[in-house]
Amino acid sequence: MKLIIGIIIVGIVIIFFVFLKRRQDEVEKNFQKRFAGKEIKIMDKYALYVAKQSDGYSHFRGSGYLVLTEDELYFERSVGRKIIKIPIGSIVKAEKTKKLGGQSPGKMMLKVVFRTKDGEQDAIAWKVKELEQWINEISMMVGNSA
Repeated sequence: MKLIIGIIIVGIVIIFFVFLKRRQDEVEKNFQKRFAGKEIKIMDKYALYVAKQSDGYSHFRGSGYLVLTEDELYFERSVGRKIIKIPIGSIVKAEKTKKLGGQSPGKMMLKVVFRTKDGEQDAIAWKVKELEQWINEISMMVGNSA
């Protein structure tokens, strides 16, 4: 009986990883279409979406593509298909933070402060590789759009 349960668990894990690989391939394909012909300033294929200030304490973390182009900051989560687009012109600043919206993953995160369509200020955070480079690139873009 234990052997059968073990086999079932292993099968479920394998199916889950096959699903994740297929979804990652789908995101990659869509990513290549979406950004064809655009200059990508910086990107992280495994950025971890941590929190959005306006969501309060309710968050669904997830990793995916975070991309900075000449006109937007774009994030697409691999699972759950959450897409976030922030126009460069609405970004106020980029900085480091350890906590946002009650979320504190233990490492410094990229915090992007931006204005919503209603003109309200909001913030969003991701864990990214090369945090300093992200802050510098976004800061240069924000400085150029001002």
